[in-house]
Amino acid sequence: MVKVAVVGLGKMGISHLSMVRALPGVEVVGIVDSTGYLLGVLKKYTGLNTYPSIGKLLEKERPDAAVVATPSRLHYPMVRQLLEADVSVFCEKPFTLRAVDGDELVDLARSRDSSRRSATTTGSSGRSPRSSGSWPLEPSVR
Repeated sequence: MVKVAVVGLGKMGISHLSMVRALPGVEVVGIVDSTGYLLGVLKKYTGLNTYPSIGKLLEKERPDAAVVATPSRLHYPMVRQLLEADVSVFCEKPFTLRAVDGDELVDLARSRDSSRRSATTTGSSGRSPRSSGSWPLEPSVR
């Protein structure tokens, strides 16, 4: 069973949450958002564990992977925090706002456990630079 967290519960985050929950062999171990009301509603109606921050999530859960679907300006620090905790990451586009930050995260992802960890982002074509492999089981930045 692959344990997944979803970070950011706006339009795209809710969409990713519904897709991840439908996947066989995947368990959603937590959802993260800064909006307490939204977390309360989702906890009540889904029974999922909710957290106001990635730090709080990581205190209680050990996800194998996380989907980051937050505002773009938050991608870099959130993806970095997850990668440093040895969590594979799928990040909504744009991956980062500055190319140098994206390169840093790519290097960080590649330096982690080479058997499983990765950072992934989507592009309009579904592909992005510096890509190979498949998420989340092969080390790659896609």
